[in-house]
Amino acid sequence: MKTTLTTIASLVILFLVKPLAAQDFQEFEHLFQLLKPHERAVFRMELRMTLIETYRGGRSQLAIFKQLRNDLPVADPTAGIDSMLNAWEQGRENLEDLLSGSDVFGSAGSAAILNGFDQANAGWIAELGQLQTALDANRDSLTMDKKLLDQAENQFKNTLNEQEEALKKSSDAFFAVLDGTPNQPGNWEKSVNSFLNDFGGLEIGAGMQSAYAVYYDDEPDSASVSLIRFGSAPNYDNLWGMEWDSWISFNFIQSNHSLNENPATDQKQLNPLLAGGSFSFQYRPEIPFTGGVMRLIAGVGAKADVYMPARIYQDRPSSFKNKGKTTGLGPLVRLGFAVNAGAATFYSVADAAWGHVLRHENYPYEGRQAVAGVFWKGLHLRMATGRALWAYGGSRTSQFKEVSFNVSLN
Repeated sequence: MKTTLTTIASLVILFLVKPLAAQDFQEFEHLFQLLKPHERAVFRMELRMTLIETYRGGRSQLAIFKQLRNDLPVADPTAGIDSMLNAWEQGRENLEDLLSGSDVFGSAGSAAILNGFDQANAGWIAELGQLQTALDANRDSLTMDKKLLDQAENQFKNTLNEQEEALKKSSDAFFAVLDGTPNQPGNWEKSVNSFLNDFGGLEIGAGMQSAYAVYYDDEPDSASVSLIRFGSAPNYDNLWGMEWDSWISFNFIQSNHSLNENPATDQKQLNPLLAGGSFSFQYRPEIPFTGGVMRLIAGVGAKADVYMPARIYQDRPSSFKNKGKTTGLGPLVRLGFAVNAGAATFYSVADAAWGHVLRHENYPYEGRQAVAGVFWKGLHLRMATGRALWAYGGSRTSQFKEVSFNVSLN
């Protein structure tokens, strides 16, 4: 299943470089070549199941949209952002260790991935000051007219038939790429280099996450933790489009060494909690709206959720003997709407994903997330709530709420 994880890693670094049409999705065909025939068949089957189940899950995006409407302006989610710089240094080292000697990525692919990381890191450093100050400076501009939000919500509720038609168009375009991909080894270097030439559509962000996670009989992980995310900047100007994002939440813990560990330092260590990523191909038809240009969002893609706390050496979260990490992967369906109102864009979407745990296909995976946000001149305030399941009976689950502030890289 390494190739499946490779595919998700490559898709996580995608971003828009031009307006898309349905036929343009064929440009991503080489990414699906990284899936083996059996893996592609499983993904295709799970995607059809996800499409069938989508409308049975309710409209959770409206709940989080109400929070966006009622809770703005929110407290600054980037408070204490300087402490997150430690995560970058450790993340670079861990990534390099992962890629070293890999027979999946190859030397050229590994070099391309590290180059992309370094570019993103440079962008993070360059925009750090803006992340720390821009929310307070622009808080009024990021607060939308509540009457306009109500109007958009009511209009969306009345578009069930249009949603079904839009979802069919996006899923047909997605299946055309998936089913048309030759069963041959993919070119990892091409997959990376195709999308690391321009960061014009990339945004970086930081925030806070309130998480509650259960791992079998262990004491549940319940904490408020820091959050870092990468993603494509919101762009809902075109009929066809694509979005992606990736994120990780973590805190810093003081090392308390047990008898069977070698005390190396008393410094606080990075302790990852949850992580995730997704991408979706989208069809976005316009619908009547008096307050701006309103589009439905109907997307099909893939989603991953990862549960990361250490389970062998709890006091050494970065230990390579971490046996608690669990990754769920499955096809995603996204439904929602966006309104371009003057200089600002506000949106609300809900994701549903069904799949399996990597390397353990008999363990089910289910991921749900609702997101709402407002985007104004390269600044993006984003609120989300979600949950993930990696086993039967609720023995491995997580729930989270988060708010993040993001800036576009110029």
